[in-house]
Amino acid sequence: MNVIEVQNITKHYSLGTQTVEALRGISFGIEQGEFIAIMGPSGSGKSTLIKIMSGVHAPDSGLIRLDRKEFNQLSPRQAVQEGVQVIFQDFSLLPNLTAAENIALPTFIYENSKFISKRETKKIAQSALELIGVDIDFNLPVSDISIASKQLIAIARATNL
Repeated sequence: MNVIEVQNITKHYSLGTQTVEALRGISFGIEQGEFIAIMGPSGSGKSTLIKIMSGVHAPDSGLIRLDRKEFNQLSPRQAVQEGVQVIFQDFSLLPNLTAAENIALPTFIYENSKFISKRETKKIAQSALELIGVDIDFNLPVSDISIASKQLIAIARATNL
């Protein structure tokens, strides 16, 4: 059974007087525990498809199925609530925050927390890092951490919600 599926996704962009077709009839599914790669040359629609699946852009037509729920389009919040997390090349980490704060911040935002506890922040970070089997000093500012560790922090953050 597919945990995520897209059917006949189409997306166009208007550029002045021209319309550009970014995606035409894209369909595929991903099963539990399966990993896939979306590959293609620059301008082939990879980022557009990921942004549609994560709620950043709305498709012109098509269907998105997440764990048996059907959507014509998603908001970013809906996508996160349904378990969709995207790790972009730039990792979207805040360099002035610690690794723990970067991992825990989306949880606090998602829960609409008015206060952030350092103890809870460390607990969330520790749990997320243990889940992916990584031991990183999460008390360091992200600006002082290697690129490889930044990627692991982004992955831990994505698995946390």
